[in-house]
Amino acid sequence: MKGRNAIRYFSGVISLCVLFFCGCSLISPPNPSVRFAMKYERESYYREAMLQSGGFSFRTQNFLRSNLFHKLLNEDPAKLVAMLEGMYRTEQSPVMLEILADICFNEGNRTSDEDEAVAYYLSAAIYSYQRLFSPEFSYEDRLGCFDPSSCQQLVCYNAAVARIFEYIRNRKLLLNDSYELKDVSGRRIRFGKMKSHLPFPVGSYDNFIACSAFKIQNMTLINRRFGIGVPLVAVAKPDEQYRSLRMPGRLPMPATVVLNLDLAAKQECRASFEIYDTFVEETMKIGKSEIPLALDYSTPIAAFSEFLPEDLAEDNLIMAMLRPENMEQKTGLYLLEPYDPGKIPVVFVHGLMSSPDTWNLMMNALRNYPAIRRNYQFWFYRYSSGNPVIISAAVLRDQLYAAEKEFAVTPEAKKTFSQMVIVGHSMGGLITRTLMQDNPNYLLEQFSGESWKELSAKLTADERRELQTVQFHKPGFVRRVVLMAVPHRGSAMAKWSIARFGSNLIRIPSKVVSRSLKFLGTIIRVTNKENEVVKEMVYTGIDNLDPDNRFIRVLSGSPFAAGVPVHSVIGDIDGCGAPGGTDGIVPYSSSHIDGVASELIVDSGHSVQKSPEAIRELARILRQHLITARKEGAPLRFTPFITQPEKKTEKVEEK
Repeated sequence: MKGRNAIRYFSGVISLCVLFFCGCSLISPPNPSVRFAMKYERESYYREAMLQSGGFSFRTQNFLRSNLFHKLLNEDPAKLVAMLEGMYRTEQSPVMLEILADICFNEGNRTSDEDEAVAYYLSAAIYSYQRLFSPEFSYEDRLGCFDPSSCQQLVCYNAAVARIFEYIRNRKLLLNDSYELKDVSGRRIRFGKMKSHLPFPVGSYDNFIACSAFKIQNMTLINRRFGIGVPLVAVAKPDEQYRSLRMPGRLPMPATVVLNLDLAAKQECRASFEIYDTFVEETMKIGKSEIPLALDYSTPIAAFSEFLPEDLAEDNLIMAMLRPENMEQKTGLYLLEPYDPGKIPVVFVHGLMSSPDTWNLMMNALRNYPAIRRNYQFWFYRYSSGNPVIISAAVLRDQLYAAEKEFAVTPEAKKTFSQMVIVGHSMGGLITRTLMQDNPNYLLEQFSGESWKELSAKLTADERRELQTVQFHKPGFVRRVVLMAVPHRGSAMAKWSIARFGSNLIRIPSKVVSRSLKFLGTIIRVTNKENEVVKEMVYTGIDNLDPDNRFIRVLSGSPFAAGVPVHSVIGDIDGCGAPGGTDGIVPYSSSHIDGVASELIVDSGHSVQKSPEAIRELARILRQHLITARKEGAPLRFTPFITQPEKKTEKVEEK
């Protein structure tokens, strides 16, 4: 076998090696995903926290039995609804509205005729809405908002609206300025134009899919809250909305849709859908009441892989490492939510043979904290881990400065952008460390063996500009760093023969090689000596993990930038929680660094970013960071408060 065939043959062998390194995504817990739900599973989505387990409520069943209405229900349900509505008009009993809503919803479920079903669902939504929000009703049992029937009616309303929304969406009426349907009694329901609070124009979305249409897999924490409305996956089209931030294909984002109803007219009802961006709004107003929206942040995350283009799918990670040149057009900063000038950026940097998907479980859990989801936005750096660390760090540096130039333009955006947090896992931590230098000349001076003053005096202006591209100085807007399972002093597994074989198959892009050789030639010319450190600028990412690699030894000797708190999370497969262990890939002796703001050893293998302990630790750090950000004038939307100071860090709780 030769050429490409040989690469394909040995890629399976190589994977055995790279599994041990920083990505380790194929032996770590599987990433969250979704499958399309069965019909009964869609029903359970709305009934999991309900007062009924399926079918009619006890109150409705009791009413039907006591009035001998079962026969009429089976023979002519529309006639029964008309009869009960007449009884309601006479008695004005809120209980009758509850029974009507229950009957209509169940009849909508029972019929196979979609047009007939939506008429019943419309009636169910109207009766429930009237029972919940009509000012003529008061809570007779004085339980107020704790009246159990309110929960029951809200569940019925949400489930009915979900089916109405799906019906209208399937018939491509959703974006129409107006259209009309009828409920089971023949009343006209006039729909107006949908009102959108989404960050992009409605036309920028490819689809709106109810979260109940998906069944989440491989995710233990389901970040969901009961309230009014139907949680959606709003799928944004892959249009480039920004210059410096990228969307990974079609972008699934959380949203919630509510059906507003105006019941003033007797012969007709005015209705309109209103769709909310739940990254920004978590409540809505109906009359004078502030109503919590139904929220679902987990389903869009789990559905992320469903909307990825094929060339970004996880099964290409081996080739992405072996052929960095193929990743050049895909390298950059990605977002999973629209840019928000009121939120602090948190940048996640993955490890070897990995991708932004590796952070999905962590991101899902972090969004469970109100203070975090309302004050932080998550970005992800995608790169080929086959490239030398210094090259990946230079690209990330340039991308971050481009983002600052594009977004930090208003007073609000400047204050939030200047509180940026970077979280790096494994090789991603080495990239982060490369960025965070106090002395911008440190690495270059180590490469050349001379001070920058001595070296620059021998260079032409063009050569000086070229070499300055490998100068790193902490970006002023990065205010905190979190490192997870980072091999600061390398990993012995990088010495394995299979690792060396894998490294030899990596093809560094020709322009990277030529530029590195140009650096090397320049330094050799002015210093009159070949410097081994400079040669290693063209070594691969796997080479950089070798404990004897000069680059990693030089990097491990560089102090972190002063004034930037660094937090370390380290895995221990033995679960002893004490120094001296290993995560199976990186020993404590390599991942530990002195002088950090905090260090936590968690019971985990190398994929600590998926460990519950590590996730809780990052949540603690981010909430603590809000205290600093608030003191420095960042506009926070949900402020934590301090209950008790600790020696190294502050214990932070949320209001």
